[in-house]
Amino acid sequence: MTTPTSQKSDQRPIGFTLLQNGQIVPGGQLTLIIRPEELSRDEPSRLSVQQTIGGAYLDHYGVGISTISIQGNTGWRAGIAEDGGQHFQRLRASIFHRWHELREEQQGRGDPDRVEMIFTDTLDEIAVVVAPQSFRLQRSKTKPLLYQYAMKMVVLRDAAVPPVPVAEFERRSAGRVGSAAMEALATSMITRAALAAEVRTLFDPATRVLADLVDGSAAILGAVMGLTQAGIDAFDAVSAPVIFASRQVELATRNLVQALIEPLALTERIKRTLREVYSNAAEAYCNLTNSFQPNGQYLDFTGLFGASNCSSTTGGRPLSDFAGENPFLSLYPSRSAPVMLSLDAQSAINEATQDVLILQTRSPQSLMDLVRRISAGIVVEPVA
Repeated sequence: MTTPTSQKSDQRPIGFTLLQNGQIVPGGQLTLIIRPEELSRDEPSRLSVQQTIGGAYLDHYGVGISTISIQGNTGWRAGIAEDGGQHFQRLRASIFHRWHELREEQQGRGDPDRVEMIFTDTLDEIAVVVAPQSFRLQRSKTKPLLYQYAMKMVVLRDAAVPPVPVAEFERRSAGRVGSAAMEALATSMITRAALAAEVRTLFDPATRVLADLVDGSAAILGAVMGLTQAGIDAFDAVSAPVIFASRQVELATRNLVQALIEPLALTERIKRTLREVYSNAAEAYCNLTNSFQPNGQYLDFTGLFGASNCSSTTGGRPLSDFAGENPFLSLYPSRSAPVMLSLDAQSAINEATQDVLILQTRSPQSLMDLVRRISAGIVVEPVA
């Protein structure tokens, strides 16, 4: 950024532009005649610091949401065509309120994000798409002729960067799982299989059913891995229930193992193995809960919209590319879920996912019965 030769508004303009469907809205442009007295842009980091015995532990998630605040006045005689009061009213009505009105209108037609407000400041080299968070009028007896304003905006993206393109029927709600989460899940699955084999060798026949639960939970983790590695959207109608089932089974495994460690009066070696199972299940549960999440965006069905009757010949919307077809079959392909839980297993999981303190009030026999019911109700088939 070079030092400007002048900071006057006529040479370094600052203002707003409203766009709808990529076109400038009539009356939706305003250049501030007087530059704001104050302008600030906050760019936070998304991080969380945890204090531990060994020092500070940092969770870093990149750059946060930026905000821009401007504060100033519209002058007494803003320009030849309008005075300061009229310029203020245009800023408030034609920009701030008009943005809200256009988005409400657009929401009834489809995607409200097709209405955008662009804030441009040539002095500070800022050109961003913003959402107005607040607008304030301030009058003062020390400046009775001036309309003072304060405006706060949330920065959505740089105006030079186009929005993420959405192809017709692209799954905007489909979460894509990062490589780190996939590696952690694979590690949990491999470790779980080894722990299941160790549990079978250490336990007596009465308590060896715990190995069945460890095996079953590992098999569900494998199904989750298979779905994501096969390129299937992580949150469609088939895979989402599998991920949810895996999450619940992991939580039940963690709680039951924790509640059974002490009441069973086990040897230290067996306790150590069970603690490893507990730690493994807890880590897998956290991974499934935190990393395997949808991004919360909506589906875009724009490609479905087509002409009504003869409107395509009179300047209306053209015929849909999907006319005469059922595009939802491609959006939601018919597949069977590779994981099934019996009703009895689901009921047992609901009991096992209660608070551990509640589970610890139950007898070991009652807890082992929950383990048997869950283990017997897990059915995992290969991912197609």
